[in-house]
Amino acid sequence: MYFGTGIKNILASENTERVIKHVKIDVWRKFFAWFGMKEIKLSMSSLYQANLVAEKFSYGSCCTFDRDGDSLIIG
Repeated sequence: MYFGTGIKNILASENTERVIKHVKIDVWRKFFAWFGMKEIKLSMSSLYQANLVAEKFSYGSCCTFDRDGDSLIIG
């Protein structure tokens, strides 16, 4: 229900039908840096808290959390 549009864009949409573009974290870093935004280092405690919050939801086990440099990656 919540991710249907995103999944459709990843698996089924082509060319102009594709609305959502998936890019690697380095592209996002450059994009945010262009607007003057900076990454802030996240602690292991932040990663742990993200996992605890996700566990509160019925589909929380479908998400993975990891760090890439100073970024939180949600998979």
